[in-house]
Amino acid sequence: SPSLIDRENGIIKDVVLWQVGEAKGHDLHIDQEFINDVVKFGNQNPAGIKARFGHPNICSTALGSYLGRFKNFRMIEDRALADLHLDKSSQKSPKGNLYDYIFDLAESNPDMFGASIAFKMGKVNTKLETVDGQEVERKYASILGLFAADLVDDPAATDGLFESLHEDDFAFQVSVFLDEHPEGYQRIDRKPELL
Repeated sequence: SPSLIDRENGIIKDVVLWQVGEAKGHDLHIDQEFINDVVKFGNQNPAGIKARFGHPNICSTALGSYLGRFKNFRMIEDRALADLHLDKSSQKSPKGNLYDYIFDLAESNPDMFGASIAFKMGKVNTKLETVDGQEVERKYASILGLFAADLVDDPAATDGLFESLHEDDFAFQVSVFLDEHPEGYQRIDRKPELL
C-alpha cells in the first residue's frame, strides 16, 4: 500500500520483523512470547534499533551498510512490526544509494526481501505438540536482547517486507558475538592471526 511508504520523510511503516511459526531452515519455531519480547526489547531503546543492508559477517564489515533505525515496535496479532526510518546517509553509502534502492524495492517488489533480526539467543525450549493427529517435539527459540533488524533477500521468519534466525550460520554467530563484544574488532585488527 502506498500509505505505508513515505519516501519524502524516509519512513517505511509496518515492516514485519517476526511472526509466529517456523523459522525456515533452522529447526526452530517462534511462539507468541518471542514476539512479545521482540517488541519489548525493540522499545527499550528510544533512539531505535539499527537497520543494516544485509547481515554483516566475518568477511565483510557492517560499516557502509547502515540504513537507519527501526522505531515504534508493536504487536499486531501474531506479528512484531516496526517502522523503518531510513537515514539520509544511506543515500551516499559505500555500497551506493541504498536509500532509493530500498524505497524502489518496497514499492515494486516487497515480497522479494524482508527483515531479519540479529538477537541474543536465549534458552531453546522443547514442547510436545499434536500435529495432524501425531505428537511431535518442537524446539522454540527465546530472545535475551535485540541488536539489529537487517534487510535481507530471504528472511527466515517472514514472507516479505510487510508480512528472520541464523543460529546455524557461522558467520552470523561471529557477527552476533562481535555485536556483543565490539572490542573484538580492535583485537582482530591488531592481531589478524587470531582468526
